[in-house]
Amino acid sequence: MAESRAHRVLAWLQCCEDLLLIPKAVRARAPMSAAIAGLAQKAGNLVPTSEPQTLHPWGGCARRDARWLSSDVGFMSLLLESITDILPILCVGLIWRLGDIRLWCQTTFAGALLMTLKGFVSWATVVPDAQGWKACKDRLGIDGLRYFREDRLVADMLADILLLEVRGFWFARSRRRLCADTMFSGGTSLSVLFCTSLCEASIMLSSGTSQRGAEEADALLPAIAQCMRYLLVALTVGNLVVPVLEGAQRAEAVALGVVVAVAVCNSPVLALAVDAWCRSWPVEDAAAPGLADTTPLSPTSTAALMGCARFTGEEDMEHNLVDLGKVLIPPPWSVGREYCYLRQHPLPEASAQKGVMQQLLAILRQSQEQLAKKEQKKLEMLKKEQADELVSAQRSDRFAEQRIQEALSDQQRMLNSRARRKRTQTLDFRQSGPSADGLLLASAMNAMKPSRSEGFL
Repeated sequence: MAESRAHRVLAWLQCCEDLLLIPKAVRARAPMSAAIAGLAQKAGNLVPTSEPQTLHPWGGCARRDARWLSSDVGFMSLLLESITDILPILCVGLIWRLGDIRLWCQTTFAGALLMTLKGFVSWATVVPDAQGWKACKDRLGIDGLRYFREDRLVADMLADILLLEVRGFWFARSRRRLCADTMFSGGTSLSVLFCTSLCEASIMLSSGTSQRGAEEADALLPAIAQCMRYLLVALTVGNLVVPVLEGAQRAEAVALGVVVAVAVCNSPVLALAVDAWCRSWPVEDAAAPGLADTTPLSPTSTAALMGCARFTGEEDMEHNLVDLGKVLIPPPWSVGREYCYLRQHPLPEASAQKGVMQQLLAILRQSQEQLAKKEQKKLEMLKKEQADELVSAQRSDRFAEQRIQEALSDQQRMLNSRARRKRTQTLDFRQSGPSADGLLLASAMNAMKPSRSEGFL
């Protein structure tokens, strides 16, 4: 099912490319624009509700009772948040230095998806924060409560959000002084996203150093990249633990934020979409050498990566394969395997099974053809026998008719001959007169007449 969804995404991207013919400048700025648009997810928290425990932005005019602008955030939490705020700048700068358009698009697209999902969840489910309603009232104050009891226009709410975000840089993290929460933590998901991107960038730094010559390679870069990964892991753990310990966020929201961020960043569908988006650019216009139409398959993406045995001719088969995307394996599980590659060709076991199935299918088709030929021969023989029987029956009918005609002819001749003989005898009798028998009969009758008279007397 995942493969079918990925093919649908690739087909959709190809269709969009053919129909829209997106220019290069628009292609380069589209991922960042999507990420910026996704950051407007906070508008989902401003859905008016009957209770005042929703999000409270800072209004345009000054408030006398602005206790919600004050901050009771600890030093450690403030330090972690300040470092986390620098992560996007470091991520953008390092990606720009490496010139990897794929990582740039993947990071910005993932951020846009996360923030869009955050906005939808904020609009759909608004729940009180971890500190409760009493602390919320103390933070909002009278003016804050009055603000939420009034109906506001969408434009005014968006302006308040913008002012709140800008003032948050000076008013000691006042943008966190909100009275609403959502199903997962947006700050946690963004920090995990940028930490993952920086981790991938550090891996690219290490691999780029190992591929260069000994005179060009910098021995400190792998060590710096390794230290960067350790710091990113420590920063991620701190962003997960400190807000929960201080009661600023719920543990389930933080855990769900990590799960959602990892699921979106390591989504195969997103990897395929980003790879297709990058491959649609011309090779000469690409900023990185990895955007060619055919990316050679990495050695870690072979059957050895999956723990499978090599088949005969697999090296030649892999030489012609290309990667359709790659997904970063999180650090706890990336022991010698940084990426999981998405390939167009199936695994060797699937290829062998496909060959066997094709052979069985060929045998089945051959047997079906043989059975069809036998049935055709039987049908032809049956038709031939029926034709022979019909011909023999017609011959028998003609022979019987001929015999009947001959018998009728013989009978007619016999009758005709008898009739002729009778006519001949009649004519002969009439021509020759009385016959001898008639004379004898007449003389006998004459002789008997006197004797009868004498006896009578």
